[in-house]
Amino acid sequence: MRLRTLGGLALEGTAFTRPKPLLLLAYLAIEGAQERRRAAGLFWPQARDPLGSLTVALSQLRTGAPGAVQADRTHVWTRLPCDASQLLDSLQRASEDALELAAPPPPLLGVELEEWVFRTREFLALRLHRARLRHAEALAARGRWRDAAGHAEAAFPLVELAPEPEDLARLHTLLLAVGSDRAKHVRDEAFGFDLALAETGAAARGRLRDRARRRAPQEPRPRPLPRPTGVFLGRTAERDLLLRLLRQPRAIVALTGPAGVGKTRLALHVAHELADDGALDAGAAFVACAPLRTSDALPHAVADALGVELGPADDPLQRIADALGDRSCLLVCDEPEHLLAGASWLARCAEACPGLRVLVATRVRPNRDGVRVVALSGLGYPDADPADPAELSGAAAVRHFVRNAQRVRPTWEPTPGELRHVLRVCRAVEGLPLGLELAVAWLHVLPLEELAPAIEGDLDLLGAEAPDEDRSVAAALERSWRLLAPDDRRAMRRLAAVPGGFTRGTARAVAGATIPALARLVDASLLRCDEAGRFDRHPLVAAFVRRKAAERPDEARAAARALADHALDLVADAARTRDDGRVAEAYATLEAERELLWIAFEAADPAVRPDDLEDALDTLADMFEHRSRAEEGMALLRTWLERWCERGSPTRPCAHAQVGLARLARCAGAFADADRAGQAGLDLATRLGDDRSASAARQVLGVVALHRGAYDEAHQHLAAAVALAESDPDAVRRGLAAANQALASHLTGDRDGAIRGYESALRAFEEARDGRREARTATNLGLAYFEGGRLTDARHTWEKGLALAKRTANLRDALSLTSNLGMVHAALGDLDAAEDFDRHALAAAKDLGDARLEAAALARQAQVTHRRGRPREAEALARGAVELAWRAGEAPPTLAYLKVMADLWADGGARDRALDLYRFVADHPATPAAERAQAHAGAARLQGPGDPTEVADTPAVDEGGLAAVVTRVVGLVGV
Repeated sequence: MRLRTLGGLALEGTAFTRPKPLLLLAYLAIEGAQERRRAAGLFWPQARDPLGSLTVALSQLRTGAPGAVQADRTHVWTRLPCDASQLLDSLQRASEDALELAAPPPPLLGVELEEWVFRTREFLALRLHRARLRHAEALAARGRWRDAAGHAEAAFPLVELAPEPEDLARLHTLLLAVGSDRAKHVRDEAFGFDLALAETGAAARGRLRDRARRRAPQEPRPRPLPRPTGVFLGRTAERDLLLRLLRQPRAIVALTGPAGVGKTRLALHVAHELADDGALDAGAAFVACAPLRTSDALPHAVADALGVELGPADDPLQRIADALGDRSCLLVCDEPEHLLAGASWLARCAEACPGLRVLVATRVRPNRDGVRVVALSGLGYPDADPADPAELSGAAAVRHFVRNAQRVRPTWEPTPGELRHVLRVCRAVEGLPLGLELAVAWLHVLPLEELAPAIEGDLDLLGAEAPDEDRSVAAALERSWRLLAPDDRRAMRRLAAVPGGFTRGTARAVAGATIPALARLVDASLLRCDEAGRFDRHPLVAAFVRRKAAERPDEARAAARALADHALDLVADAARTRDDGRVAEAYATLEAERELLWIAFEAADPAVRPDDLEDALDTLADMFEHRSRAEEGMALLRTWLERWCERGSPTRPCAHAQVGLARLARCAGAFADADRAGQAGLDLATRLGDDRSASAARQVLGVVALHRGAYDEAHQHLAAAVALAESDPDAVRRGLAAANQALASHLTGDRDGAIRGYESALRAFEEARDGRREARTATNLGLAYFEGGRLTDARHTWEKGLALAKRTANLRDALSLTSNLGMVHAALGDLDAAEDFDRHALAAAKDLGDARLEAAALARQAQVTHRRGRPREAEALARGAVELAWRAGEAPPTLAYLKVMADLWADGGARDRALDLYRFVADHPATPAAERAQAHAGAARLQGPGDPTEVADTPAVDEGGLAAVVTRVVGLVGV
């Protein structure tokens, strides 16, 4: 089907003849997609139900001409080819060869409906009229008088549309020169315009010859600028910068950014502001470059926009320069990305015209000297939910969404709660104006509170077909995609396998992307690069490229495999960096790639590079433990285990993953999970003959048993772990086994054995240059010194350990060491220093979210506060320590802090309560040896013969198990 509007209104290829629906179709073909309400009001202004009338017309079109029109709930549009649009396109691209057309196009149909019909008819007719005049003058200049006469005669009927006086003079000259009787009629039409018309045919021919020899420069008359759509929001800084740059002569400014960011809107706003301020002698002109098929059409389009007429032999650049002279003028070129040679022509044009400024709105960053680039990103919105609703409602992205939503719901005034839903939408599309506008369109089927989750879950919602191609993110991105070279498209498809941001090394490993290729993709606004050299994509670009990648499944699988290999290499590099002593640097690198590692390890097949995978799983478990991200690491390992190890025959990497999961569960205080994973790892490692995993599993199981107070079980596991690790060439693994066995000795009262074990472990970690584990071992060794009365050795050991922890960014151990230094300073009598260390330790524990370390800090603070003479405050701190340790599920520290509470009661005179609590702690099997000895000593001090017994204010604490004691002491309910 094709819509004909010239010479008669008809839909070719159909028998459909209803005039009003056909006129509606013509309007949509020429003007583009329209809102249903606007179209109904324009065509049926007097109808009782304009929208109903529009619905009837659409129904008639669908029945009589299926496929001619499309509509949704808000818009109506057509994609039919239309001869009027094609005529405008051909006139704009007219070349000298076009003058050889023998037959003129048919006259315009004089349809007398609506103001639009007259306006459109006049516009098309005058454009055609001037084209005929130019053709006839060019033919006359070449002596082809008969052909010139034909074109002049064809231009005559358009006189009734009242062309400009200059056009009448030109037509009169042509008709008189070829001897047409119609010259007299044109002379009568020109009467009163004070035109100097030729008197004879010879004079007219002389004028035409003079015109051909020396065409006088015209005064430019730019076409009216289009008005920017929507409301100007949030671009004040960019607008001010553009205005400053464009006030400079010969300025060439590129306004760049991804599709839908609002480049055209801002460019038009700036052009209108400059023109309205009188800053431009010759005004401003706008060229829509998307319809231009070749770079050769650009000079003609620019001349037309500036109102400079061109003859077939004219050099457009010279004619434009002659017309502009020194006048100041702004030329806005929109979407010229596909016109590769157009950039150099625009640069030459700016050079030839001293007053010309050029503003290019483009998705592709220009790589030419002298071009100033202003990059646009999404509209602004708060990174975090602001406390003040006014701050939220004033954000540019939020205002843009609300303004567009009010076009659908005119009376809507969002509440603070609704504004927070809007903020989620803004974040999902990163403030992209077109994304926000398309999101609004879904409000007719989705409640506001469901809109953001829907977009977050499926960004393809915003890539769905839209009424107008320019209003579709997918269509806009498709235009950018078509401009890419095949290798660059392949690189983008393969990079779809990489989540989030990535480095140049990742791009090279996964997609084979070179530095020039990445630069081209950044210039095309398909990738972004920050100051640190990391690349990422706008979420809508990422969703678009994922669809492209899904069309090539073999390529997508190869990219996923390459990503998994790259992840293994990344982790191996980080492990080498860590083993060189640069622990903080190694783990910071891995943490920066957390998202990449998560996706990559889901695809890491244990049958491929199994040895590398084993090492990588161990390193990742270390990193998650070191960076206090146990829960995140557990989720990663569980996902991998579910995919690769729950079906088929488990492999050695599966054993390593189970042990890593057990280690992280222990760090998170999930001791039951740690027991299950550790036992599963031990069983699998034993079956596969993997001593390394078996030793690591035994150590986890032993440490978990220590946390429960099951010391005999812990000794068995840890002794077996040491035996398995004896022949291990890795000093770190030998050190771990020694350190954990020393911990068991420590908790069961063998202080000398513990010190020997810790010192042996410390030497192993020093050999391996593992500063992180040195710091942890220093924590326990210093504690053994402290309990043996070697306070100075304890302080020096902890100070050295704290320096190591800080150097390796080891937050957990730095916190423990800080707390321990508070304790030793208190013992040395420096209460000010002790309080300072304890305060820092408590704040750090809360920031880290580590309940175990927070409990330890509270207990230490309680002791110092008591010595300061503040008993009530000290007792409150001790209760907090007991509660946190109990809720973390750790019996030994809970009992240790109950002993602290007994000390406070004893010093405060609550003899019976203290005695009962001392007895309970001393008799409980999970009490660490040091606390058990101290509890026995405390009870002995209070058991003087014949002493009176105090009546306790609270029930006796030895009437039940540990849960009952904690409940009575702390006052918890439902513990």
